[in-house]
Amino acid sequence: MPPSSKSRQTARHEVWTPVEMEFLEALQRLQEGRPRNRDLAQKAKKDGIRISISAVAKEAGRSRTLIGHDECQYPRVRQRVLAAMAPVLEPRTAQDVIKRLREGNADLRAQLSLSRSQNAALVMRMAQVEKNAKRLVREAQREAAVPKRESLQVAGRGLEGSNVVAIQGRKTGKASTEEPSDE
Repeated sequence: MPPSSKSRQTARHEVWTPVEMEFLEALQRLQEGRPRNRDLAQKAKKDGIRISISAVAKEAGRSRTLIGHDECQYPRVRQRVLAAMAPVLEPRTAQDVIKRLREGNADLRAQLSLSRSQNAALVMRMAQVEKNAKRLVREAQREAAVPKRESLQVAGRGLEGSNVVAIQGRKTGKASTEEPSDE
């Protein structure tokens, strides 16, 4: 059954989102062997880069989960990356096996280091939030403990040691002096 004209038009004129373009440009840089990411550039100089979903995401500066699984957010990019990945060859010598295991261990160590630093940042943030929450609770408790006063009550003594206290009038806004009654 032939595809509809709408799907043919989409196939001819693919529209890519900015994020997809970032991934595709990162893939192209990796294929050309000129990554911008510092770690990948060092690895390219040292022993070359294997194109992988993680490498493309790292080069694009994005999370690998955006293209890392079958039901990801950008399946078209994932398909392009999978197509570009070199076929995995079975190791033929013990040295090849050891090399691959060491590469895998290095990747796992890098992931572990990243996870630890993220956890440390989260712990520090949580401690800061707890500190602020305790401060806010103390402030609320202090405010709740202070008795509410009438708007015209004034605590303290008046001028020159007398019991006369100046109170601001509500309507006139002028200060008045009142002698306290000894009733």
